[in-house]
Amino acid sequence: MTKTVSGPTTIRIELDCQQAACTNQPSIISQVVTDATSTSFTVSNPDSCSTLTTTQIRRCQKTTAGIDTKSCTYVSRTGASFSFSDSVQSTEVCYIVDAKFRSGSPSSISSAPVCVTATSSACSGRNGESWCGTSQGQPAVLSCDASGKFQATACPAGQICSPNSAKCVDAPKCDRCNGLLGLFSSMNFAVPYGALQVSCSALAGSQYPTQERCYLDTAKRAADGSIQQTLVPTYNACVLVQNCAEYKSKSACEKNTCGVEQSPTACSWISLNDELGTGVCTSKKNASCSVCQETGSCTKELCEKISPNCYFDGLPNGLSTEVFDYPRCVQKEQMACRYYDTKTDCLGTAGQPAVYDTIVTTSRTGGTNARTKNSADKLGIGACSAWIDDGIQSRCIKNADNSQNLIGEDDCIENNPLAFQNNPSCVQDITPPTTTLALRTPPQYGLQELNPIPFSVNDNFSPPDAIKTYVCLGNGCYPKSSSINPLPDPGVYTLRYYSEDQNGNLEQVKTAQLEITDTGYAVLKSVEIAENSQTAPSAGSS
Repeated sequence: MTKTVSGPTTIRIELDCQQAACTNQPSIISQVVTDATSTSFTVSNPDSCSTLTTTQIRRCQKTTAGIDTKSCTYVSRTGASFSFSDSVQSTEVCYIVDAKFRSGSPSSISSAPVCVTATSSACSGRNGESWCGTSQGQPAVLSCDASGKFQATACPAGQICSPNSAKCVDAPKCDRCNGLLGLFSSMNFAVPYGALQVSCSALAGSQYPTQERCYLDTAKRAADGSIQQTLVPTYNACVLVQNCAEYKSKSACEKNTCGVEQSPTACSWISLNDELGTGVCTSKKNASCSVCQETGSCTKELCEKISPNCYFDGLPNGLSTEVFDYPRCVQKEQMACRYYDTKTDCLGTAGQPAVYDTIVTTSRTGGTNARTKNSADKLGIGACSAWIDDGIQSRCIKNADNSQNLIGEDDCIENNPLAFQNNPSCVQDITPPTTTLALRTPPQYGLQELNPIPFSVNDNFSPPDAIKTYVCLGNGCYPKSSSINPLPDPGVYTLRYYSEDQNGNLEQVKTAQLEITDTGYAVLKSVEIAENSQTAPSAGSS
């Protein structure tokens, strides 16, 4: 039909701000791992239209009727592809990723749900592993399959579980070497070895396989791994020995008959009392500070003898004594500024604190957030900010966010007391989060695409929903807001950003170049013409 328009005419144009002819795809959840305490998985976003703005993860309860969508709560909000970890909330939960897009169709879309079941507590972090233990009082192989199902398999009579292989093996005849009541090891009995009779002292020789050797010690090791001191030297089976700390005498430690760490000289004896012959055996390469507590009389001298990377923590310094047993010997990897007992230990003889390049008045206003100078603390943590002595309780603290710290406490306690109560080891966290932007190539954006640009944040301690990310646009600006406001004119800009975890660790300010090109992508959807004249008939009509 042909239209002839005459007289005043109104033309109404409707624009569709959705990108034409592009179909958005849902997020994909993969690499799911769950145990008794946590679930982790990877989220990937195809983003076929290059218009993804955010993704949000929902955690929902699962019932016999299916997924209870009314129970869902958002547990993370981020973008791009990322890894996610969540503590187990109930026996069975489901995760759904909701993605939102700037344009294309549909504008929001949900992933297929992934449901997980909490595993046995015995399998926490041990899926696919096997180890030795007991089942109904008997030596057994304990194992968890890939899905977290726990199983205990008792060893047959006459066998023990070898901790080196987590398999049931024939028990060596070492017990026979000790004679009646275990008091006659010095008589050097002969015991069966295949078709032969071999002296017990010979069974300590390197000509025999490690798992078949016997060694003399001042303690008796049972098949279940328990240890009991003895009045006289006692033969034990090497098949039960895993590390140097399991030797309880200087002689056994230095001989290392059982070949711990595949080296006869791997172990070192540290004496506690030469007259009584007491002390601890530790690895020369990987000394374990915790063996100090195992002596029942851990001292500063013994702790520091074990390794220069051990710290003798003799005072709680205001921390709860229900969390740790004092005194204790702490490994450098588990050390925190808050554990130091003296100002010298905290800041060194010169009193050198850590220096952080963050300018703070009533709030953070500038700086790079970098740690520009390390503290001179005893173990070289490098993050200790101050020694507080308020007349009530002396303590060493980390103040990585340069806060005014009115309570004079460690970042972890100051910023999130609840997190500290639930996990006191948060004072050990000195590692900032890492933020990764998912910028398109080239990094060109319309104004409506700036909030938010897809990103992901990873941290060694804090959950995703406890991490804050700050941004600003412009050379030299300091990020203070979670969004860009006001929006700028088109042009090339520097985006500055960083993230902060719940323990006061600030990521160094990062930068990225962006080009803002226009305000959107509008396409013609329809044109409507309203006129005052009549429509002329088309050719051939009557």
